[in-house]
Amino acid sequence: MNLKILYINDLHSRFEEFVKISSTIEFFRDNCTLIFDAGDSYDEWRFEAIGTRGKINSDLLNKAKQNTTW
Repeated sequence: MNLKILYINDLHSRFEEFVKISSTIEFFRDNCTLIFDAGDSYDEWRFEAIGTRGKINSDLLNKAKQNTTW
C-alpha cells in the first residue's frame, strides 16, 4: 500500500486557490490518501469571509473533501 498525504495550510481567504486545491485533491485522491488542513484558512481581508464569519472558508474546504483538520 502506498499512502499519500496531502497538506493544506495558510490559505488566508484566497478563494481563487480553492479551485486549484480541489482539482489537485481530486487528481491524487484514492483509498490510500489522507488530506490534512493545518488551519489559518480565514483572513478578514475578504468581504465574503467577514460577512459569513468564516463559514464560506470552511464550506469551500469541506467541498474539497478533507479528511481531518489539525
